[in-house]
Amino acid sequence: WDFSPELVSTKWKIFMERMNKIKELFSIANAFLKLEKVEIGGVKGRALSAEIFQIYEEFKDAFEKFSAKTYNPLDTKNTVNI
Repeated sequence: WDFSPELVSTKWKIFMERMNKIKELFSIANAFLKLEKVEIGGVKGRALSAEIFQIYEEFKDAFEKFSAKTYNPLDTKNTVNI
């Protein structure tokens, strides 16, 4: 086989950047999905808990739209617009 090591290295770097973005996306999603169960006590607890739940609902809706996109996230030539 005759190939350019630079080409392979560049494609590998781009692929690994995509993998790191996917890993970061799931890490962020995991953190936001935990908001569903957050409850705050105290005088303003009910209002603050409601605000946190609203943030959770907004994230959940956006993440569901993103999840419904049909494309291969491992293909670095593909991009997705939300």
